[in-house]
Amino acid sequence: MKWLLALIAYVVVAAAHALLQKREFARDSAKARRYAVLPLRYKLACWCVVLPLIVAAPLVLWFVYELPSLALLAHVTGLAAFAALEIACVSVYRRHGLWS
Repeated sequence: MKWLLALIAYVVVAAAHALLQKREFARDSAKARRYAVLPLRYKLACWCVVLPLIVAAPLVLWFVYELPSLALLAHVTGLAAFAALEIACVSVYRRHGLWS
């Protein structure tokens, strides 16, 4: 049952992120252009690696395995992965002339 909670939390956060992202793309066409030039592997890394590390892994480790220190480590690892992915994305934007 606790696994289901983590899965539901991930789905809710992913859906909220997708809706907010869609709203941002409608408001800022430059952001939409930047996202469009990203390779698929970067987009998948965000949705399938970074987001689960920040949201789902800490919930599973904390509530299912009762390991709060590992939950914090997973969250920090997710934030580090986010920072690394953001750096990689900026390099793609610069290559395409979309970042000054």
